[in-house]
Amino acid sequence: MDAAELWKTVRKDMMQQLSKPSFVTWIEPLVAVELNEENLIIEAESNFHKQWLCQRYEEQINTILNKHSTEKIKAAFIVKNEPVKDLTTASTREDELFEMLNELKIRVENLEEEVKRLKG
Repeated sequence: MDAAELWKTVRKDMMQQLSKPSFVTWIEPLVAVELNEENLIIEAESNFHKQWLCQRYEEQINTILNKHSTEKIKAAFIVKNEPVKDLTTASTREDELFEMLNELKIRVENLEEEVKRLKG
């Protein structure tokens, strides 16, 4: 099985497990660019997209990959036009900013719930 075939199978499973908006936003734009002995290398649209996938969907994708592969394969996300050799070199500052963004998102969600409760 090549990268495209394996990714097509993973996408099919992800489509069944996610809401349509989540699938269309986060999974549909991805492209499998390479399959090697250890990784299915998947190209994301942006660094934000890559980070979001790593935070939210990497474990789920890896579970599906191992379900459909005879080898122990893991997803490795790259940004479109990023050289494959840079797979393991994530910017610490970008990781910090992404974590801050996630924390802010949670705080906003909590505030929205509190507003709903107060209007209630």
